[in-house]
Amino acid sequence: MVMLVTLDEVKRRLQFNHDADDNDLMLIIEGASAAVLNYLKVPHTAYDDSSGEVPVDLNGTDVPAEVKNAVIMLTGILKRDPSGVNMAEWERGYLPAPVLALLYPLRDPAMS
Repeated sequence: MVMLVTLDEVKRRLQFNHDADDNDLMLIIEGASAAVLNYLKVPHTAYDDSSGEVPVDLNGTDVPAEVKNAVIMLTGILKRDPSGVNMAEWERGYLPAPVLALLYPLRDPAMS
């Protein structure tokens, strides 16, 4: 599974200072990364994460800062709302508005 950010990046940014939730966070990061790639219409196979590091695309380009920030933000949202109660506030079929604000300029409208 593709992870567009590292566990350490998420923990630092979201100020998690313990290791008790690491397995849960890893699962959330994987899901958030997949959701972001789906929104951007980027095939998951475009990234090679076999090394366990944050992947680069097949052209050797690092994950853009906006994408990393969107994954971290979505990870925080999903961690705070594990049962999905607040998902009713999201527009059906879309990610939360702050995440979309970061990603929208990167999405190719012709692909939507």
